[in-house]
Amino acid sequence: MPPATTFRLTLPIEENSKRKPRCDPYPRLMARFYEPYFLLCSLGKTRNSYTEYPRSGSRQQEMRREYMRNLAFICDGKKGRYTFTAFSVAEVDGAYVFCLASPSPRKCKIMLERSIGTLVEYAITADNKKKKRIVQKFLRKCIEHAKKRVSAYINDVKAAIPACIEKMANKSNRNNDAHVEGLRLLLAHCRDNESGHVNTCVAMYRTSKSALMRKLYEEEKLEKNWYVDQKFSGDENGCFARVRHSIGRLASRIHKPLLLLLNAALMQDILQSAKVEVIEQSPCAPKPEADSQTTLPAILRRMFPKDDLDVANAEQALVDLQETWRKPLTRYMDCERECNPFVHSEVSVLEHFYKYKLKFLEGDRYVYCSKPACFACKLYFAEHPARMVVPESHGKVYPNWGPPLIENFKKKDADSDRQRDLMIKITKTVRDEVVDHLWGRNVPPEWHPDSTTGVSTLEMSLHGLEDDIVASKGDNHVVLYASDVNYRVGSSPEGELLHEIGHAFNESSASLRSSGLEGYQPHDEDDLDEDNSDEEGGASL
Repeated sequence: MPPATTFRLTLPIEENSKRKPRCDPYPRLMARFYEPYFLLCSLGKTRNSYTEYPRSGSRQQEMRREYMRNLAFICDGKKGRYTFTAFSVAEVDGAYVFCLASPSPRKCKIMLERSIGTLVEYAITADNKKKKRIVQKFLRKCIEHAKKRVSAYINDVKAAIPACIEKMANKSNRNNDAHVEGLRLLLAHCRDNESGHVNTCVAMYRTSKSALMRKLYEEEKLEKNWYVDQKFSGDENGCFARVRHSIGRLASRIHKPLLLLLNAALMQDILQSAKVEVIEQSPCAPKPEADSQTTLPAILRRMFPKDDLDVANAEQALVDLQETWRKPLTRYMDCERECNPFVHSEVSVLEHFYKYKLKFLEGDRYVYCSKPACFACKLYFAEHPARMVVPESHGKVYPNWGPPLIENFKKKDADSDRQRDLMIKITKTVRDEVVDHLWGRNVPPEWHPDSTTGVSTLEMSLHGLEDDIVASKGDNHVVLYASDVNYRVGSSPEGELLHEIGHAFNESSASLRSSGLEGYQPHDEDDLDEDNSDEEGGASL
């Protein structure tokens, strides 16, 4: 990057009299995307609220999607993007191939393969004592695989609970005493060591269904209203939201593996014929460097029609915002300097299926991910000619997003033309989002984590009863999924199983050493830089 652009603190608001034309079509196409994209990032990374998981008209398809998402979830062992897991299932020569993309492919592949083996074992086992041993081993291994993520959430809870206790104790409400005591007991359960992780997750699972969670939600709403009244930026959650979110994420380390086990019989045919293959790394299109045309007036002229009077209005709006805490022109150059784009895993899975014309399982063009997609990935899926199911999204933009590289980009080349058309559509949507923000037509929501708390659906989706699960092999059989039946704790084999979880994990773990899962000890060769933030939409490969 030329010295004149390397150390710019803010995006220049004056024209450069010595502008050089951008002659290469590929960098020009990428620049047309990144310019409004960086502007959007500078106006605020949180663009939309969560969008829900896409619904299906088929009950079996809905069941399969949830099951596969839960499989992806247990493979994601760290906060941040470094173990983000995405896969889809292809039908190849009578087998079901799980095409997996992750920045830690070895770890995620081993975890997925061994988990599938355990789920098949559970599905075909009739002996109840053996099934309970499988449950104990599986839950332990899922939590062990996610020990860094579990540790991060435990530390979040430990850091935020004292602030919650202080705020609640200062209120003249005698009803708070029981909840304050509940928080103190919960804090005592937060043991950040591998031997204590299972019991901590069990405690959080139980807490997630308690009156304390409802109280935390009420306090969270009051806290957010206070932030709004004080005109705080809202870039992070308060203590009540942090505690509630972390409890939900830790509870999911019990909740989702249980769902996988309880519904393994319904997925048995797929799991028994499953093979896991890692998708090759997808190189990313390079980000063009800032040049003499990287100025605010020039960028806005490329965003608006020729001679549009709104160019001056948009420029003035951004200059005015520069005087506020947002400082978009400064943030723009921060994005420009720090951007190191990569292809998110869900995009790599999409392109792999499209390139090799693979047949999706039951024709369902869906990519299963360990957490929701980012703003740009959602646009990529929506506009892609593969006509994919548009994934759930947390609605955030991240500067490090980038499309796959097209080698020898040129006119009248099928791949080049396809990406050109795709990026033009995405760029138009990004430009519209910037303009809507500047004109006040689109008010972004408050900051929220990339992952959902999961508490609101926790109890509802744990409705699986082993006695009520009927395999779908016969024409006259009715398929029930674990979220279809009215659940009462203790009223079924599942209720008894959940009741025994706390006792089971106090037993010796010696029996685990002889199991296949216990034999898997992750190495660090797949590890990338540590990042305890949950702030990134996808994962590099």
